[in-house]
Amino acid sequence: MTGYCKKFLVFLFIVLLSSFFFTQKVISKEISSKKGYLVVTKKSNKKITELTKKLKQAYKNLNSLEAKFYQQTWASGSTQPIEAQGTVWLKRPNLMRWQYDKPYKQLIVAGLRKVYIYQPEQQQVMVIPRNRFLTSQITNAFFTGDLGLSHFFYLKPSKDSKYGIILIPIRPEPQVKQIEIILNPKNYLIKELWIKDQMGGNTHILFTHIIKNPKVSDKLFQFTPPKGVKVFNTPRD
Repeated sequence: MTGYCKKFLVFLFIVLLSSFFFTQKVISKEISSKKGYLVVTKKSNKKITELTKKLKQAYKNLNSLEAKFYQQTWASGSTQPIEAQGTVWLKRPNLMRWQYDKPYKQLIVAGLRKVYIYQPEQQQVMVIPRNRFLTSQITNAFFTGDLGLSHFFYLKPSKDSKYGIILIPIRPEPQVKQIEIILNPKNYLIKELWIKDQMGGNTHILFTHIIKNPKVSDKLFQFTPPKGVKVFNTPRD
């Protein structure tokens, strides 16, 4: 379970935190692959430009965010999703608390120096140094705030939603094959995520009850393992 959590948390870092530093880069030429092509027209180029501009503006003045989430995950070849729900908090520049309430309790806290994955039912905590957790070049860039999506993803319009943007890594990433973000047409905040991994799995996350700039203390992103639980520390190197 902890391996899945780590991979899933990388997805969240890539998309949610990157929204605070979002810049744009549209596919400007035809991209070839073994099985096909991604072709972008002037019309779709304009659409991406408009959506990314509105997305950037929506997150421009956000210092913190709180939202409820509903998550569905399909393993490769599966037609029955695993469902979960809970609450997520984000705070600039790089803090996150991802709290599962159903079907079981679980907590993921990304603090200043460490990432904690706490599973109460198993009475265990995994502690991962941030420098070891952030092995992806993409997630490292987002956490520093120096670079945006434009340095790592090609962007193209969604075929299923006129408010959707598909992100395709320029360089192959072990955790993610494609990410689709769906924006809320009322405020252009991220409403949905569709994530495809390299193993054929899919994850869908729906965000509701979004609160912009809630008063969130840094203490919310701190975690002290409860007494009696097993603590597994991942080596720094």
